Amino acid sequence: MALRTDHVLEDPFRLQLGTSPLRMPRPIDDLVAALTATAVANNQPWLFIGQRGHLTPARLSGRLRSLGISNTIAARNTAWAALAADTPPAILNAKLGAAASTADRRSNAAGADRNLHPAMTTTQPRPVG
Repeated sequence: MALRTDHVLEDPFRLQLGTSPLRMPRPIDDLVAALTATAVANNQPWLFIGQRGHLTPARLSGRLRSLGISNTIAARNTAWAALAADTPPAILNAKLGAAASTADRRSNAAGADRNLHPAMTTTQPRPVG
């Protein structure tokens, strides 16, 4: 997906990916806001502007290789493992659009705590003591 400035929503600050806008945690929200401001100032619709226009997947891969990230699949899998360790499968499914079986499989592989989901989704505070 090519991210455009119109994918950035404000009040509260969110990034529209698919049908469900995602809230950006700090400091990522500041980085996305800076990318948006730069794109708007340069009269460009794209968030990731290359020297010759829109940053294509091939050009992004080249940039990552120049930074020493040559195995993007391993980097993606590492990011998935980190998310699956801290995020319940139902939330991965809802927010990332992952199939329920994929989110569950990755969560199991990461050894995630299944008791996190009710605590994260409850709207009422738990009693103290």
